[in-house]
Amino acid sequence: MAQKQLAQALVWNRVDIARSEIFFYGQEWSERALEEAMMYALDKNLVDFVKLLIEKGVRVNEFLTISRLEELYNSKSGPPNTMQNILDEIQSPLKKKKQITLIDVGLVMEKLMGGTFRSLYTKREFRSLHKKFSRLSRKPDRWSKTFEYFLMT
Repeated sequence: MAQKQLAQALVWNRVDIARSEIFFYGQEWSERALEEAMMYALDKNLVDFVKLLIEKGVRVNEFLTISRLEELYNSKSGPPNTMQNILDEIQSPLKKKKQITLIDVGLVMEKLMGGTFRSLYTKREFRSLHKKFSRLSRKPDRWSKTFEYFLMT
């Protein structure tokens, strides 16, 4: 019940209700429920909810995995950005991808900095880690389906 209320507060962008009525003293929340709420809040650019969820225990350094970061960069519902336009300038027409990776993000950051910066995402160590991770994890995160379920029931 509380997770459904949190989902509704997120959709309505009512952090005041979440703070006063949903996150009351002593209530236990599962890590998964908080992480799903965080993913939704980040995707929808709900800054006050992101702050609230961090206060309530979401650990950003554990939450932001490679797959979650890439999912956020590829989200169609967040605020518009020019990432794909810059990638089109950098990449050859034969190498254009449909999904943005963190390596692509690193290339864009380096382009924007004019060669004065080397991104961690373009270094050999990260590239090999990313390649290994990509082979192991091909299943999409379920955060959006979970919220759809709670909103429809």
